[in-house]
Amino acid sequence: MKIICVPGVNGLGMTFGVDISYREICKNKKFDLIKFDKDNLEEQFKKIKKEGFNFLKKGKCFFVGGDHSVSFPLFNSFFKIYKKEAKLLVFDAHPDLMKPMKEPTHEEWLRAVVETGFNRENILIVGVRRNSENVDKKEISFAKKNGIKIIYSDEVGERKKEILEFISSGKLYLSLDIDVLDSSIISSTGYPEKYGLSEKQFFSLIKDVLNSKNFFAGDLVEVNFLKGDKKANSVALDVSRDMIDLLVACG
Repeated sequence: MKIICVPGVNGLGMTFGVDISYREICKNKKFDLIKFDKDNLEEQFKKIKKEGFNFLKKGKCFFVGGDHSVSFPLFNSFFKIYKKEAKLLVFDAHPDLMKPMKEPTHEEWLRAVVETGFNRENILIVGVRRNSENVDKKEISFAKKNGIKIIYSDEVGERKKEILEFISSGKLYLSLDIDVLDSSIISSTGYPEKYGLSEKQFFSLIKDVLNSKNFFAGDLVEVNFLKGDKKANSVALDVSRDMIDLLVACG
């Protein structure tokens, strides 16, 4: 499994610091790096899309961000390659379905994916917090109106079968925001949220996804070591590196 680091940032100042996290996460690992001018969003998106496409068409790979805005150009390239077979599984505390800007931010990237014409039925979001002040009612309304399935964090256990059914077909892209984990575990991120997944739940689901013959690519985003204290950063680093080790082990 090829690892590619994508230190993109488009979080309206709220995700400053995510662009350097890959240095610790992928330390002592073999990885490629997509380079671009972070002050030029148009160039950044074009470069991620172009180079992401080149990596994706060669085979299975995994990208380490960066904030969640990088998932838009990356999945856009994945969709271009696999077309109707493409499926998108998102692990996130937030739905990221706000109305997108020209270059979608980390809060809008998924809606931008939908507005490119991607089949809504091929999207599943896991881990959204039911009563978070950081989840706008408009986002939930948009999801319902467009048939985008959401499995809230407090129902992951009882609805695991739906997740397994979702990954049982198509060509799967996994987009993983580290804040899907409970804030007692992960606070080294921009918007940590209570009532999230436990480590046991998280890694059980991740193993199912990575071991699926339908898993082809994905990303890990929103790890920010500038947001946590020493202990919190150590935990976030361990979880992120365990994730990378699983990827390598799954090939």
